[in-house]
Amino acid sequence: MRLPGRNPCYISILNIIQGEMDPTQVHKSLQRIRERKLASFIPWGPASIQVALSRRSPYLSQGGPKVSGLMLANHTGISSLFERILKQFDMLIKRKGSTWDPNKAPFIQNYMQ
Repeated sequence: MRLPGRNPCYISILNIIQGEMDPTQVHKSLQRIRERKLASFIPWGPASIQVALSRRSPYLSQGGPKVSGLMLANHTGISSLFERILKQFDMLIKRKGSTWDPNKAPFIQNYMQ
C-alpha cells in the first residue's frame, strides 16, 4: 500500500542464506538488485544489503530444499501500519470510554494522560 506524498524505503536489510549455493551467484544477484534499483534505501544511511552465507545444518533431514533463506528488513512503510493501529485504538477508547477500566491495563496509563 503506497500513500500519496510518501516514499517508503528500506532502512536496513539482512539476508541469511543456508545451504549449497555459489557465492558468486549471490554477488551477481545483489549487483542486479543495485543496478535495477529494485530496493530503495534511506538517503542518510548506507544502501547495502547484508548477506550471511552458512552451511546446511547437519541436524536437518536430508529431504527438503537444498537452499533456504531468511530476509530480515527494517522498512519505513511500517509506520502507516502503526498509524492505523493507533487510530483504531483511539476509536475503541472513545467507543468504550465509560466501560473500559485503564487500571486493568497499567501499560496504557501513560497514553491516557
